[in-house]
Amino acid sequence: MTPSPLRGDPHDDRIPPVERIEHHTRTLDRNILLTYMADAKAAPVLALHATLAAIAVSQTAEVRRLVDRGGPTTLAAGLLLALYVLTSAGSFLLSMFVYMPRAPHPGARARHGHSLVYFDDIQATPLDEFRERSRTTGATELEEDILRQVHTVAGIAARKMRLVQHSLLASGGAIAAWLVLMVWARA
Repeated sequence: MTPSPLRGDPHDDRIPPVERIEHHTRTLDRNILLTYMADAKAAPVLALHATLAAIAVSQTAEVRRLVDRGGPTTLAAGLLLALYVLTSAGSFLLSMFVYMPRAPHPGARARHGHSLVYFDDIQATPLDEFRERSRTTGATELEEDILRQVHTVAGIAARKMRLVQHSLLASGGAIAAWLVLMVWARA
């Protein structure tokens, strides 16, 4: 049986630093793309809930008559209305959180300090210092900086994707409650 290079084959050479840095940069680019994908998925959810809310507001009189009937109808219609409002608002907020930046507010100390990759650190560094550090940074230091960014952006992408997933799930409940309530109110 031939030993696998993935299991510590002594003939497996380490990847040269430049190739590792290129790999890490591609990984960073993919993670950034995932954040864009989450943003793209959240936008239609926001539009959906804004549209449903606008239609629901136009049906206020019909829904109010349904809720004011009394007895079990009032209870059922009230529960449907509460379910719609809570799931729609929850989904809307989750989708909005996808867009909320996690970077420090203007004037705050940059999170990483002296990164040559992180935008907030770059803009906080005087141009001459940035040029000098960019030209003199060694491969190991640059690789560590990029790895830190890959890890940070991966966390951001994962958070955004989870928010979108939960928002879409809540949307299902909101749409179901909204449809039943609108059809019932018009009946």
